[in-house]
Amino acid sequence: MKTAWIEAERIAEVCRAAESWRDAGAIDQATLEEVERLYPEEKRPPGAVWRALVFFFVTVAIWGVFGMILVFDSAKFIGEVALVVGAGLVLATEGLLYVRIPKNGASAATAFWSVAFLALGLTFALDEAHTGDSMLRERLVLLAAAGLCAAAARRWGPPLYAFLAAVELFFFLATFPAGRILWLGLGAALVVFAAPRLDRASLAPSYRGSFLALAVAGLLAIYAAVNTFSLDHGLLEMKFAREATEANVPQPLALRLLSAVATGLVPLVIVAWGIRSRRTLVLDTGILLTAVSLVTLRAYVHIAPLEGILSAGDALLVATPLLVRRALARAPEKELSGFTAEPLFESEKRQQALQMAAAVASFSPAAARGTPEPAGGSRFEGGGGDSGGGGASDSY
Repeated sequence: MKTAWIEAERIAEVCRAAESWRDAGAIDQATLEEVERLYPEEKRPPGAVWRALVFFFVTVAIWGVFGMILVFDSAKFIGEVALVVGAGLVLATEGLLYVRIPKNGASAATAFWSVAFLALGLTFALDEAHTGDSMLRERLVLLAAAGLCAAAARRWGPPLYAFLAAVELFFFLATFPAGRILWLGLGAALVVFAAPRLDRASLAPSYRGSFLALAVAGLLAIYAAVNTFSLDHGLLEMKFAREATEANVPQPLALRLLSAVATGLVPLVIVAWGIRSRRTLVLDTGILLTAVSLVTLRAYVHIAPLEGILSAGDALLVATPLLVRRALARAPEKELSGFTAEPLFESEKRQQALQMAAAVASFSPAAARGTPEPAGGSRFEGGGGDSGGGGASDSY
């Protein structure tokens, strides 16, 4: 990334943090204005909804141009056209970032589709160059895709490309007979490499996010390599390569026992790391893998129907935060071992938006349609009170 882009990222991060402090009541409006004076933003980015709309319309325009070229050209040159369009999108991304246009979604769209079209073009080029060796062609395509994503993360910063580069590299390793061991080794190496760099102040905010993405990718790869179901069914032994697979091959008892222990232990270690480091993404990853471990247990031990296991997991995920919050609220000064239930530097509007989103999600169409009609066809309709009723206040 260019120095000017990194500086703009740092300023934006400071201003967004200061706004959260103001909304949480930690600082007043005068302090916020002083922070914005010391760290002035040249161009304020628009909201997330507007960025998503711009991303969508730019995507439609890109595919429209690509389809128009194919209409006037021949479909047999799709690889060459994809390379040309991808190269043009790279230049478009550089131009949008060079003129310091605020991140309104346009540069994100051109960057994403430049990587996609270049990968598509290289796939067709390698397909024409190596028609006899399908495995070699597949490995070269995966390596090329990983290199493109890594270059995009290095040049433009979004952590998504770092995660995709790691995923492509893991799929590349899965094409080798020792793919499971390679997944385990590379996953551990990524975690060890990325962990010390997650809070390094000398790195740009996007780079710190990229290292976090690499750490999460490494954790997912470690779990996939040690999972008992994955081991027994040979999910990492390239079953999709149409060559000799290792699926359903009996494994040594000691290896299966070690895999079973790791299947239950690895998610707990990830959860503990997420709690200790206060990293929400790591904690969410550990919780997700814990649920996967419960489903894996259900595949071997019929303790209950699968629907019951999933329902119990949902109930546990809902009840655990409530119990933890209650324990923290009852602790002295509402704090226990550095944890608190009080919102820290978080906007009240954001909390309300999340609560409203959860409430809207709970109103499923099926539940609404399933409301029974009272006898006689009449339905009660409450008029409601002027001040909300039920202890409601005007703050929500």
